[in-house]
Amino acid sequence: ITTGRSNLIAFEIAAFIENPFLGIGVGKVKEVRLNETGVEAASHNEMTRLVAEHGLLGIFAFLILLFTPLIYRLKNKTNLFFYSFYIFWLLTINHSAMRIAAPAFIYGLCLLNITYYKPMEKMKKRLI
Repeated sequence: ITTGRSNLIAFEIAAFIENPFLGIGVGKVKEVRLNETGVEAASHNEMTRLVAEHGLLGIFAFLILLFTPLIYRLKNKTNLFFYSFYIFWLLTINHSAMRIAAPAFIYGLCLLNITYYKPMEKMKKRLI
């Protein structure tokens, strides 16, 4: 009925529990899964993969990725599309990870600093 992603996620959480401090190594989830279960599959879930491969440092890295835009938003409210970009990024890394460039690109868009000028102010600045 399903594609088995819940089994892949459970494997990655178990890998984190076995190696909580430094994880199992960068890019090793697919290799360790193949050795232990005989299945070569990528989970395409950036959060569990980050935690399984990097351990507590992965949790810290994910928290930085999660809270940096929100803290930035408190100071800079000029990006009208911030929440739509942020939610799109968060939902996309749950199912496609970084296979495609969209999550990283959209994450960058939510950190844009957009400045709006009125046409007259712009002309005055050019003349001065």
